[in-house]
Amino acid sequence: MNALIVAAAYVFTPVVIPGASSISIWGINDQGQAVVQTDIGGGLSGIYRGGTFTPLPSAGSGVKLFAFGINNAGVVVGSKTTTADPNETGFILTGSVYKYFSRPGFTNIEGRAIGNSGLVTGTSWNLDQDGNPTSYAGFVYDPSTETFTDATPPGAFGFIVMQGINKSGVISGSGRQADIGGCAFIWQMGIFTNANSAAVPFLDRIRIAGGFARARGINDRGLIAGFTDADETESSVVGFVGNSVRGFQLLTVPGATPDNGGTICEGINNWAQVTCGYTDPLPPAGTGNNHAFIGSPSEDEQ
Repeated sequence: MNALIVAAAYVFTPVVIPGASSISIWGINDQGQAVVQTDIGGGLSGIYRGGTFTPLPSAGSGVKLFAFGINNAGVVVGSKTTTADPNETGFILTGSVYKYFSRPGFTNIEGRAIGNSGLVTGTSWNLDQDGNPTSYAGFVYDPSTETFTDATPPGAFGFIVMQGINKSGVISGSGRQADIGGCAFIWQMGIFTNANSAAVPFLDRIRIAGGFARARGINDRGLIAGFTDADETESSVVGFVGNSVRGFQLLTVPGATPDNGGTICEGINNWAQVTCGYTDPLPPAGTGNNHAFIGSPSEDEQ
């Protein structure tokens, strides 16, 4: 169990994009640029900053893009599908140029975050004969060498994703383990040593208030953002920000309630701004639309 803290209050600003009824928000960089996915035109991803939405450049006819992460240089990562192939392939967008990548041994891959180093984190998976996802595995991809490093915790199973990466190569993600259930993972890119022994790559496994935790973004100070549910049902969640040293602060965006599944947080930058949202109940009770927010601490997080 990890302690909860009372910290600076967060002020949440809704993300409003003309023509979009549904907006989901993901990574955010230090310039306040956040990647979003919308329902415009059947699904349009782009960059949102200060009330302005800039769609991603077209990748061609029949290509659908899903943006997830952005670094301080404005490089965007995500995945794409095509009308001919519904499987997901990773992409890196630099300026107006797309670079696509896939992981050997896996039919699907999503780039979830990109560090300022250019390293990409994400998740990969295969499908069973009925088309259901299986064999999830986290990864770190180095586009300069086109090589993958597996980032799957020993004994982890279920939905495994690595999403955040900071300047020290510390990576955040989540999965499940038989002995403790759903938990967040903190992983060190590369093995380092001290005078006594080599450090293990998986630095921490986190549960919050006795419940599961899913870590998503991580900043250079080691603060992570994600979501948790103390009763393990995952039917209604709350967002969080913090770490296992400082403790965790729970976050709820305006409009999120147990009836609509609660708050999910996906990204954090070095100003401790977080990206969070909630989803309306599905029809007939609701629209099923996603609602996005950027949260800023009301005073500096030190």
